[in-house]
Formats: sequence, C-alpha cells, structure tokens
Amino acid sequence: MVAMTALGSAAAVLDRTITHVKQRICAKEIATPRDTCFEAVGKHFVGINAAMLVTLCAIAQNLGDDSRASLWSRAVKAWSVEQSYEAVSELALLMGASAVRPDHFASKALPDLRAFLLADGIHDSLRRSAGRALLDLP
Repeated sequence: MVAMTALGSAAAVLDRTITHVKQRICAKEIATPRDTCFEAVGKHFVGINAAMLVTLCAIAQNLGDDSRASLWSRAVKAWSVEQSYEAVSELALLMGASAVRPDHFASKALPDLRAFLLADGIHDSLRRSAGRALLDLP
C-alpha cells in the first residue's frame, strides 16, 4: 500500500510536469525542451511504471502465499518509495519556481514521500533484511 501510494504521487507529478512543459511550448515560452527534460520525463515514466509492475508482482506473491512474498514486499517497498522520491525531486525542477510554492502538488508530495522513506522502517534496513533473506541468513 505504501509503495502504490508513493508511486501514485510520483505519477501525478509526472503528469503535471508533462502538462506544464506542453503549456510552456504552446505559450511559446520555450521552443522545445532541452534534452535533459526529455531524459528526465522518459526515465521517470519507465521507473514509475516498472515499480508499479513489480509492486503488483509482490501483491500477487502475497495472495498466492509464495515463500518469498515477504522478501519481495520489503524490497519493493524500499525501491518504490525511493523511486518516487527521486522522480518527484527531479520532475519538480522542470516545473520551475511554481513547484516550490506551498500550494503546488509537487511541494506537498515531496515531504510526504520523504516521510515514507522513514516510515515503517528505514529503507536501508528493509534492503538489509532482503539481502539476509536472499543469503538465507537469520
């Protein structure tokens, strides 16, 4: 649930970023975005969607009582929240100063995602526990 909540926020920021850039092009504020804009949008589109698919795989493993369901859940939660935080942090920059206003969706999402990095266990401990499980260590 945490993974999908974080990824939903990141997907919403991605959608808003795309809309913002398109509006700037239509208003002739910019002729075309820089390559770094295209790279960021493409990178985070793939990252967010890949994380959603992996999260769905983890859910399916839990429903099927797979022996590695807990391992997948821990690893996917850590990776999805980190992916979401990175996406929102970078995409907000493409929207400029408006994205740091207190009423902007991205500026509201970022502290929530930062809190998810700490909620229910620090992410390095989630990754450590996944590593222990993969190495069959207690």
